[in-house]
Order: sequence, then structure tokens, then C-alpha cells
Amino acid sequence: ELAQLNSFDLVVLLTISNTVQNAIIGNDNSLLGGLIGAATLVLVNTVVVRYLYRHPALERRLEGGPVWLVRDGKIIGENLRRELVSEEELLAAIRRQGVDSVAQCDQVILEASGTITVIPRRPTALEEVLARLDRLERFLADRGQS
Repeated sequence: ELAQLNSFDLVVLLTISNTVQNAIIGNDNSLLGGLIGAATLVLVNTVVVRYLYRHPALERRLEGGPVWLVRDGKIIGENLRRELVSEEELLAAIRRQGVDSVAQCDQVILEASGTITVIPRRPTALEEVLARLDRLERFLADRGQS
């Protein structure tokens, strides 16, 4: 759930909890004070999110953009270091998405939301033909031994 929040939503969520806490146990112990504080924060969040939606360049500067960690089955070490992602973390994320190794990845992208997207490598037409020939060869070899 937290991975689906943008950074401003997370800040608002934490601020709301603090505001409501102060209304419950702090100096302002009125229910109305907590509700006004929470409503104000939700309203400000709505305005900011709509503003950023209409200004994608500003949102990209605040939120960041996607970063490629792997292209064509090769790790981009500079991007890993800049984003503070270890190779072990990268490999674990790749395996979680059902891909066995980096070589089997076309692209691995660290999204602005913090999630890692793995795009598996698709075999070329030549690779598919060779794989079929290998299967046919094994089949014929197994039949010849029977």
C-alpha cells in the first residue's frame, strides 16, 4: 500500500496522524480541532496533487523519474550506486518477479514510486528456431534409443 502513495501523500498521512493525536492527547483535546486539522491537510493535499497533475515537469522534478538498472541483460552499475541498490537487492527483486537471472532481463526499471519493474527478455526468432531444433533433436535421439 505504501508503495502506491506518492511522497506528498505519505507526508500528509503522517501529518494527519500527528494532528489528530494532538487533538486527542495534546493541548487541543477537542474533536472539532482534530477534524479541522485533518480536513485542512486533506484539502491542501488535494490542491497540491491536482496542481502537480497539471504541471508534470514540476512533478518529475519533485518526485523523480524512472531509472534503468538493467538494459539488454547487463547491469548498469552507475545507476545502482546512485540509487543505493545493491546487486543482491536487484537479484532478489528479479527473482521475486519470476525471472532467474539478469541475463534473462530485457530491462529492469526502478520506478519513481520505488517499485522495481522487470521486463523479461523475449527470445529472437532465431533463438526460438534453435530451441525448437534442440527439442526436435532430443526427441529424435530419445526415439532412436528406444
